[in-house]
Amino acid sequence: MVRYRTAEQLLRSGQYQQALPLLESLYRERPDVYVFYDRLKQVYENLKRYDDALRLIESRLDARAPNPALLAEKGRLLYLKGDEAGAEAAWEAAIQAAPQQSGTYRVVYQTLLELRRFDEAIRVLERARRTLANPSVFLLDLAYLYSLDGRYEEAMESYREFLQQDARRLGFVQTRLEPFMED
Repeated sequence: MVRYRTAEQLLRSGQYQQALPLLESLYRERPDVYVFYDRLKQVYENLKRYDDALRLIESRLDARAPNPALLAEKGRLLYLKGDEAGAEAAWEAAIQAAPQQSGTYRVVYQTLLELRRFDEAIRVLERARRTLANPSVFLLDLAYLYSLDGRYEEAMESYREFLQQDARRLGFVQTRLEPFMED
């Protein structure tokens, strides 16, 4: 715990290179402790050592039961590394790992949103609606993405569909629309 607290202090002060050996040794000793894995991955990413971060993710992936969240994270790191084709393949693998679960699409969409890849995020959510055969799923997420992408008619249509489900949500939708109305 002393080494971990020291590493945390170094991370808070932005001293990633100094925290690295501590976190690597902690992870080597206890790879089952998620926080050691997470902090080490964070340090690798902050130091732009994407290959090391990717190896860390690969070590946690199970080929028999692929984890959509880990695959989406792998895609994010590949994208940051500059490997767009590899990133897209990882995101597709994440979706294929559990295509009938809405959480799968959510984790991929949120990764794409973080990377400001709005068109791709929209395609993922539209695909989710078709695959899950549920046109009301992700309406708010799509409305938000459409707005960010300047597709205001589609955003308004998504909000309209959302309100059709329950008109008492009008205040919420109005609050969501205020920033765009000002622009």
